[in-house]
Amino acid sequence: MKQFQCVLPLLLTLSLAACGGGDDAGNGGDTGSPAVPKVSVDALPAGSYTVAIGDADAPQVGQYYSGSDGSRLLLVNDGNEVARTLYKQNASGVWAAVPVPKADVNIQLLSRESRISPTVDAAQNAGRYTVALTAGEATFSLSAQGAITAIGEGCRISGQTGASPLPAAQALTLTFSGCDGLPASATGVLLADPDYAPAKLRLVVDDGNKLVDLWAYPA
Repeated sequence: MKQFQCVLPLLLTLSLAACGGGDDAGNGGDTGSPAVPKVSVDALPAGSYTVAIGDADAPQVGQYYSGSDGSRLLLVNDGNEVARTLYKQNASGVWAAVPVPKADVNIQLLSRESRISPTVDAAQNAGRYTVALTAGEATFSLSAQGAITAIGEGCRISGQTGASPLPAAQALTLTFSGCDGLPASATGVLLADPDYAPAKLRLVVDDGNKLVDLWAYPA
């Protein structure tokens, strides 16, 4: 589905939250706390889907993962299948977006198609992987216990995977060292999907502001 040389495996975007609030006559004009834009997305039953959103004449395609606990994740991709925007809902039903939008967002799905939701097993995916970056590449190993260990010099990626309520996913925590433009640490999901071939794993994490989408190929 993807050709390695065409992959733009890293999308880093940063957007400032819209600021709100007004003068408070009782405290001499305190502007108060910034307003937080509201995010809402059509809810789908538990499972994984390919979805389309936006303009029907030029829709944006993404992947939607819905957990049995009420948590959900929507990845909206650019033309190179790299996540441009991430929408995530926690089990209590609150949606958030990365990058943070400047205004309220209401995502309505134009279409959806159910996809296979393979179980992600760290032991089955254990091995050595390489991800391409905007400058160079980084290599790491994934152990059968879900530990991610950096290999080599330059950008070093390490972390840990764990159980996730989302289908075809594991929870993921990553740290970055010597990686230009990447956050020091971020959390998200590790996805394994046959449709991502020849990439075997997709690591999607954020620090609340920056979104990082890494496609990992067996090294």
